[in-house]
Amino acid sequence: MSIIIAILIFTFLVLIHELGHFLTAKILGVRAYELSIGMGPKIFGKKYKDTEYTLRAIPFGAYVRFGDEEDSLFEEGDNFMNQRPWDRIKIIVMGPLVNIVTALMLMILVVFMTGVPVNKIGSLAPDMPAIEAGMQEGDSIIEIEGTKVKSWNDVVAAIESNSDQVISVVVERENKETAALEIRPVESDGKMMIGISPAFEKNLGQSISAGTTATLKMSTMMIDVVKQLFTGKADINSFSGPVGIVAIVDDVASTGMINLIYLTAILSLNLGILNLLPIPALDGSKILIYGFEALSGKPMNKDLEMKLTMVGFAVLMAFTVFITFKDIIRLIG
Repeated sequence: MSIIIAILIFTFLVLIHELGHFLTAKILGVRAYELSIGMGPKIFGKKYKDTEYTLRAIPFGAYVRFGDEEDSLFEEGDNFMNQRPWDRIKIIVMGPLVNIVTALMLMILVVFMTGVPVNKIGSLAPDMPAIEAGMQEGDSIIEIEGTKVKSWNDVVAAIESNSDQVISVVVERENKETAALEIRPVESDGKMMIGISPAFEKNLGQSISAGTTATLKMSTMMIDVVKQLFTGKADINSFSGPVGIVAIVDDVASTGMINLIYLTAILSLNLGILNLLPIPALDGSKILIYGFEALSGKPMNKDLEMKLTMVGFAVLMAFTVFITFKDIIRLIG
C-alpha cells in the first residue's frame, strides 16, 4: 500500500509541475503537442484542439511535449523554441514555482488542521510549578511580570527570560474571572519551564503566517543542504532515493493524514527547489541558458546544449542509483 501512496504522491507532484509549464505555454500561445500522465507505452489518448492528452502504461510521473523533430514541428511559429527567450523562461520557471506554491498551500493547510498555539492552557504537567501554583486547564495567560501577553510565543519568551526567579502571572479563567499566581520556573533540558502546554485553535490568518514561516525556514534548510552537497560537507546518509522515500511514506502514512500532507509539502518543496538548480537536464539550467540568450542576443549552440543535458542527466541518474543502493543497504541493515 505504501508503494501505491508513494507513486500517487510522486505522480501528483510531477503532474502539477508539468501543468505549470503546460498552462503557462497555453496562456502565451505556445503549442503543446502532448500532456501525458505516466510513462511508457500509450494505453489511451484523446486529442483536443492542438494537444493530445494521454495515459501511459507506467503510472509514474508525467510530462509535457512541446515539439516533435520527426514531424518538423520545430519549424512552426507557435513552437516553444521559436518563442522569445523571456517567454521560454516564463514557461520553464512556472514548473518549479507551482511545486513551491503547492508546498506553501499544503503547509498552511497542515497548520490550519492542527491549529495554532494560543496563550491558553491546553494541559498541565504533573508535579510542575504551574499546577502547584493553582493554574488550571482552560486558563488564558493575559499578563506576565506586568507585560501583556498576546501570543504563545510571548508566554515562552517571558518564562525562558527568567532564571529561577519567581514570576507573577495573571490568568483569566473560563468564567472570565482573573487570578494572580506566583510561579517559580524550573530548568529542564536547558530551558526554563513551568509545566504548561498550549491549547490549539483554528485560525486562517495565523495559519497563513505560520505556514509561510515554516515554508521559508524549510526552504533555507534545503538550500543549505544543497550547498553542503556541492562543498562536500553533506552527510550522504541524509539523502533518500525512491526506495527511501517509499519507506518514509510507509512510516508517515501510519501516523495519519496530516503527517502525510506535511510530507507531501516537503517533497513538493524539494522538487521545486532542486529543479531550479543550474544543473544540465534540470529546469534551472534551461533558465540560465535562455537568460544568457536574452542578454547576449545569441542562442547557445544546440549541439553543446544537448551534450550538456545528456551529461547532466547521466550524473543525476548515477546519483539516484547510488542513493537507491544506499537506501537498500540501510533498509536491509
